This record gives sequence, structure tokens and C-alpha cells, in this order.
Amino acid sequence: MTDYKELKLDINKIIGRIKTINNVKRDKDVAELLGIDQRNLATHKSRHGMPFNSLFRYALKHKVSLDYLFWGKT
Repeated sequence: MTDYKELKLDINKIIGRIKTINNVKRDKDVAELLGIDQRNLATHKSRHGMPFNSLFRYALKHKVSLDYLFWGKT
């Protein structure tokens, strides 16, 4: 099974893209957009993890490409 670290995903870049898409500045706003608690997002960031289910739901709801969210590809 592939580890997320092998996928070269950077949660800080993903959060930055969500901030840009939604014109928000704070991680708290991103957590709200993802439908998770701000502390949960902070935990994911500190562990270099990804709230994949939340990201998938966000992408569907906002019609955003996962390629863009994960790797910045349009």
C-alpha cells in the first residue's frame, strides 16, 4: 500500500490552495470549509497527514479538481 508521504502531498500547500479558492486567510476558515474542527486540522498539519474524506467532499461540493488541490495542476 502506498504511504501518503510517497505521494509527495504537502498539506500546507493544499490548505493554501483552499484559502485562495475561497478567498479566506485563516486555517479556521479552511477547517470550516472542510467540515472539520480547527483542532482536527491542526493535528493533521502537525502529523503531516491528510483529512482525505473531508478533502474529497470539499472538492465535490466546490467543483474543484483533486489534481489542483493535491498538486496544483489545472
